[in-house]
Amino acid sequence: MPEIVSNTTPIISLLKLSKLEILKDLYSEIIVPKAVYEEVEAGKNKPYYKDLNKFQWMQIREVADRNSLKFFYNLDTGEAEAIVLAKEINAQLLLIDEKL
Repeated sequence: MPEIVSNTTPIISLLKLSKLEILKDLYSEIIVPKAVYEEVEAGKNKPYYKDLNKFQWMQIREVADRNSLKFFYNLDTGEAEAIVLAKEINAQLLLIDEKL
């Protein structure tokens, strides 16, 4: 199964549209860095919020090389972790919305 890593914005955008299942339909499984999970959790009071831990097809993972995150000073933590984690696991796809 291909490994797909997602940043926060694709997840929140689909949650707002009540269409998060599109990710499952397209990729079967999504890997989410812990910082992305925490960014979603920060919006617990939002009407569209869903606990990502409840989705069996989503894995929340820690970045192994935390030191490498310091090189992404122009990105927020979720984006940096998504990039680093995708590289660490040799992901086939990274879902991210940053032009930078």
